[in-house]
Formats: sequence, C-alpha cells, structure tokens
Amino acid sequence: MKINVNYYSVTPPRFIAGTSGSYGFEKLDVEFSEEWEGLNKKFVFNTPSGKSVSVIYVGEPIDIPAEVMAERGVSKFALVGYEGERILISVSGELDVLGALDIEAENSQTPTPSEIAQVLEVMERNTAISESLRADAENGKFNGKDGADGKDGADGKDGTDGKDGADGKDGAAAGFGTPSATIELLDSDESPRVNVSASGEDSSKVFAFSFGIPAPKANGVKKYSVRFSGSAPAGVREDDAVGMTAEVAVGDETVINDFDSVSFFNRPICNCVWDSSARRWQVTAYRGEPDFDWYGANGEVMYECTPFYYKAEFEGSGSPSYISVSATPLEGYSLAPMFKNGYDKVYCPCFNISVVDGLPVSRAGLITENASMNNFMTLARAFDAKAGLETAENYFSDALLLWVEFATKSWKSVMAGAGAMTYNVTSRVTEIISDTTFLTGGTGFIVGQEISLSDTEYGNNIVPSVKIVAVESVSSGTVITVAEPIENIELNYYVTSQMYKTGAALLSVTNASSGSPVSNTDIKHPCVWRGKENPWCNGYSYICNLLVKRYGSGTADSPYVYKLQYLPDITKYNNGELTDDYIEADFSLATEHGCIKTLTADKRYPFLIGASETAYSTVQYMTSYYYRPSYAVTAVKMGGNFNNGKNGGFLMDTSMQPTNKGKGYAARLFING
Repeated sequence: MKINVNYYSVTPPRFIAGTSGSYGFEKLDVEFSEEWEGLNKKFVFNTPSGKSVSVIYVGEPIDIPAEVMAERGVSKFALVGYEGERILISVSGELDVLGALDIEAENSQTPTPSEIAQVLEVMERNTAISESLRADAENGKFNGKDGADGKDGADGKDGTDGKDGADGKDGAAAGFGTPSATIELLDSDESPRVNVSASGEDSSKVFAFSFGIPAPKANGVKKYSVRFSGSAPAGVREDDAVGMTAEVAVGDETVINDFDSVSFFNRPICNCVWDSSARRWQVTAYRGEPDFDWYGANGEVMYECTPFYYKAEFEGSGSPSYISVSATPLEGYSLAPMFKNGYDKVYCPCFNISVVDGLPVSRAGLITENASMNNFMTLARAFDAKAGLETAENYFSDALLLWVEFATKSWKSVMAGAGAMTYNVTSRVTEIISDTTFLTGGTGFIVGQEISLSDTEYGNNIVPSVKIVAVESVSSGTVITVAEPIENIELNYYVTSQMYKTGAALLSVTNASSGSPVSNTDIKHPCVWRGKENPWCNGYSYICNLLVKRYGSGTADSPYVYKLQYLPDITKYNNGELTDDYIEADFSLATEHGCIKTLTADKRYPFLIGASETAYSTVQYMTSYYYRPSYAVTAVKMGGNFNNGKNGGFLMDTSMQPTNKGKGYAARLFING
C-alpha cells in the first residue's frame, strides 16, 4: 500500500490492512510532498487497545508492525517528521485489521524494536553493505581496467582519460577495511548527527561511523513526571514538571496551578447530549457560554478529556515508583487507556449518578443516588444499551494525572473531601422545636451538609435528603435547622448524614481547576478535581468492569487468595456473575485490610492495578485504605464514602457483593461508544 502525504493530509485516509494475526505481507510506502524534504521521518501507530508503536522510515517500504496486525479493529497512524527544533505531524489515517479465526500461532511475531534499535539495525545494514563493497573491491570488481575501455567512446578525449582509471588497482581497497559504528544518546535539545573518520594505510583504511541520537524529549516535546521512593507519600518532580506549582482553591479564591496550561490536564466543563446514531457525546455548550446550564436544560454536565500518553513503573514493594505523562507518543509510552485513539476527546460525567424520570443523569442540584452495582448497571442500560459505570481504564487514566499533578500518593493530603460525616445510631430526634428545627443527641453536623430522617437505623424513608442551614451545639447535642419543613416529624427519628447533593463543590469552586467550597482539610466538605466532583470521599465509585474472585476455604491448609477479574466488554456484564468473558489478573490482591503499601499492575493490561500489599501506617505509602473481599465474588468500589473516607483517596473497597447497597455507594455514567 502506498500512501501520499501532502503537507498534513494523508491519502487514502483509510484502508484494509489484512486479517488479525497475519504479518509480513502488507507493507506501507510513502510519497511525501516537498514540505517533508530534509526531515527525519517515522510512522506512529496506535492500536485499538492503546498500544503505541513507532517505526523509522528510511525511504523503503515498512512492514505494518506485528502489534498492529495482532489486533482486530481500526488502528490509527500518523507520519512524524523532525529535524532540529522543527516537527511536522500529519493528520491521522486509519487501517482496518479484519477478524480471523483465533489461531494459536507458534509464538507470534516478535515485537517491533525500539527506535534506537531500529537505528542500530540501519547502521548494521550499512556496515554490511560497506563490507560487501570491500569484498568486491578486493576481488577486483572495481579494477580500473574497465575504465580503459573509454577509448571506444564517441569522444576520443574521454577514452584517453580512461587510462588513468587503470591505476585504480593499487588504491581500490582504500577505505574498505572492516568499518565500525557507535551510537551516542544526545541531550534532548541537540540535533541528530553523523561523524565519519578514517584510519590506516590506503589499502587497509577503516571507516568509523559515529551516530548521535537525541533523547526522546527532543524537538520541544514535553513530559511531566514524578518519582516515588521509600515509604514517603510525597514524590519528586522530574522532567518538565520540575518547578511546577499545583495549588487548589477554597471557594471562589484564585490560586496558581501551572498544570492548567498543559493541554491534557485542562479539562473544560461542558453540556453534552448523547447521539446514539453517531455513538458519541455531542457538545452543546461550554461553561461560560450563554446556553450552558448546570441543571439539565442543555444536556448532561460533562468534562472534556484530551488524549495523552504515559509511562508507569509498578514493580516492587511500595510501587508505583515512577509516573510520566506527555501529549506526544514518546518512545516507551502508551496511550492512556481511557482513549481509543490519539485524537478523539472523551467526555466524562462531572457528577455521580442522580435519577430523573427513571434515567441516570449528570446534573447539579440533585440527590446523589445510592444503589448496588447491579442496580446501577440496570439504570445505565436504560440510558443506552452499551452504557455502564466508571471503568478500570478511566480510573487509571485519572490516577496517572493525579499522581503527577500533585506529586504525592496521598491525594487526601491535597483535598480531604467529605469523609468524616456523622453516621451513628445515637443521632436521634430528642426534641421538636418547629417543623424545620429539632434537637438531636448527635454531634459533628455542619451547615451545608445533607441529612436524612428515618424510623429505622441508617434509613432515609421519612426524608431522603435535606440541607442543614444552621447548627447550634448545646450540652445535650445539636440543634439543627433544615432548609425545608419536615411534615409529621416525630421523636426518636434517626438523623443520618447523606452524600452531598450534586454541584455542592463544583458550583462553589469558580476560579480554580480544583478545590473545596469551605475547607480542603476538615474532612467535612466535598471537593472537585478538574471537573470531576468528589473524585474520592462523599460516595464511592463502582468500577463496572472489575470483580474479585476468592479462592480457598480460609484455613491454614487452604488460605484465601483474591484475584481481580477484568471484563474487556462492559456490555457482557451479567448481574455480577463471573462468566468466560472475564480475564483473571496475573497478580493477587492483599489478604489483609489495611492502608495500601503496594499497587501491582497486570503485565498484559497495565491499567489493571490493585492493592497487593498493605501496611499499618496511615502516614506512609498511599495513606489510603484497602478492604479485602468478604464473599466468594465481590464488586470493586474506589475512593471512599462520606463516613469512612478519612482513609480515602485511592481507597479500594472489594468487601461487598454486586448486590449489596449502601448509603455511600455511588456511581458514574459512562458509555464506551
């Protein structure tokens, strides 16, 4: 297949590349317009699963990489040209790999080598050519005798010159000794270079080639990194993150956050409507535009995510040890798994699910729904047949940015979130003062929070949710005044904290990308991170494509082992049943409750991470908690809720079944397209 690259455009924009598993039969060649002259060139491929593969183009057709041909579906590719500080990137093209029988080949094709390995391969090829030329010279192939035949030419004078060619015998081997080559990794701001030197006498002269290759950061490409070591939650910024500030706000204050100017950290808030025909969210207005609406008049409230690439190290105790993100597919980096390609933006819900007319929505001013994972999945599918909840891919992609932006594993140290709200059976109505004011024996309630009233412990059947507008501490408890009258209020009703209504944080933090409405440290108020309200605490977020399977009988002879089960296609979710569609993780989860010490990643699916080791300290490592499974099959909830979220942040709860429901069990609406 020959493609034409005319400045930025690629023709044809899409073609069929063959069948999955085939390799070595389909090649790509390129004809470039004049703008590409003098540039070093490479192909960059993004597979449907998010793998990024680079292949240097040296003027010869290339094999479509094995990693691309291994995956059924549409891969994206682009041509990149670079020289010095100049860089030229084409629009992306598409190549379609058709499905085939699932044949287990005798070990598939080897992976595409790194760019530096490809350069070395070209060097070796050129060395081999040089050696071949030397051998030809030694065998007399370049002897000047042939040159003497110039006498037969039309111009006799030229023929005379041919005699000089005969003298070439003595010097024919000059420069054809066995050549050598070395490669040097240059600083990121240097230009590629080639140096040639020669040594030895005429007939044994040897050429030595020295190639200089710039580090991946060349050509103005930036990467933002953090490195963690030891037990300290705080990391050290590296690369372009060095010296950057990431402040969070309280209320409407203005703060400094240098990451706001980085494209993929900047996540605009917008209204979206779901286009079921095009299978995508359509933006109807951005925050600040006249038509934008928080309450559903112009669609759901979403935040817009720009594709980015990452490199992460999850090896060893205490991991992760290194996280790096970039807008550019650098060597060794992969596309963040929430994205299908390197150019389509993804739209995520700002708020946890609320229910309007029987459908899940992301809108401000509503009661946050609490339900089991099974019930939430049923709700999501009422919105769209392919809809679900937050996925492991989405959660992991957000975690990458959080680790880098705040340079800490302890996200709650940046914003505590609502995680220590009053939630106990001693909080009962002991005196009725009016239909909006009453005395309760409980303490710890604050202005602005939501409470419920019920005639059963921890219930909400009398008043599901009402906002506190005033509190007064007295010797016998707390006098509470609520925003709306309570009909037929009775003594001994249970008073219980509930999740905040949607928008409690996002509508208050108006001049910063992240923050809390009243305090970032009191563990009593919701928070928002880059459009995602309550990324931890207030309410859990179910991860709909993960379950946990328990092995063993819990005895000394057969101890429990816990394994994550990953569901690549969320449409195959079947009421929490472990089917053949699930893939088991290649590592085990921790066997004890405790603060997370180590996160481990699956080697095949690097976004599939889990707590594999716990510690007892709440000030070291992750400082977030892990709850081990209590049943044979359990759901996965992340982030913590409003009464145990003081251990929140990357809090991972795998304790309950997909059928269990709790007051802080929330979810977010996601659609895979």
